[in-house]
Amino acid sequence: MPQSSTAAVLIGATLVVVLTLWLVVKVRKRSGSVPVDRAATHMGRGGRIRALLRPAVAAKAKRFGMDQKKHPGLEVARTVTGNLPLHSSWEDTCLDIRGPRTSKTISRAIPAVLSAPGAVVATSNKTDLADACTGPRAKVGTVWLFDPQNLRNTATEPT
Repeated sequence: MPQSSTAAVLIGATLVVVLTLWLVVKVRKRSGSVPVDRAATHMGRGGRIRALLRPAVAAKAKRFGMDQKKHPGLEVARTVTGNLPLHSSWEDTCLDIRGPRTSKTISRAIPAVLSAPGAVVATSNKTDLADACTGPRAKVGTVWLFDPQNLRNTATEPT
């Protein structure tokens, strides 16, 4: 009997140590991460994102006759692993579907409007986009603001 109880204690202690180590590793992996970090292993990389990298987008801009250094395309995101910037070309269509208060205007709309090399049509149901972009865009050309609800208390005339 003493041998079997010693074996049971050793097996139990080993099991406790193994489970504790497993739990510590699992908690450390998750701390500081968000669900998208765990999904990063399933996201595109290498050849699958090559068309979204700056060299490919800049080559397309050059084919369009644009200054590829000044206007290669729009930065749309960064990869979770590697923090590489991903770009859309001026020919691409982008659609962002995000929830409320997820920085759509600050992270996507304002940079897109301000970096566009030509005419821009942008819409918003708040004044933040127009407030941020009207002044800088007016320095490079005419800005028409259509404000049917008169949110900005301005006339719909060019600035």
